[in-house]
Amino acid sequence: MTIADKIKQLRLDSNYKQTHVADVLKIKQPEYSKLENGKRKKITVELVKKLSDFYNIDIDVFFKINQNGEM
Repeated sequence: MTIADKIKQLRLDSNYKQTHVADVLKIKQPEYSKLENGKRKKITVELVKKLSDFYNIDIDVFFKINQNGEM
């Protein structure tokens, strides 16, 4: 599972719309969509930190590697 997949799954599990999460992150919805779709290749640590704070999860969740060697 990629970081993009994790970002999308967290949003879906929390029943939020992309626009809401984008507002929290202070970015525009099309930019947020690129995050979820893996089209934005560089994701800053600051943005990942904001996501982890918003979802109240450890930042390591985004970087853990599973048994298949995937994030």
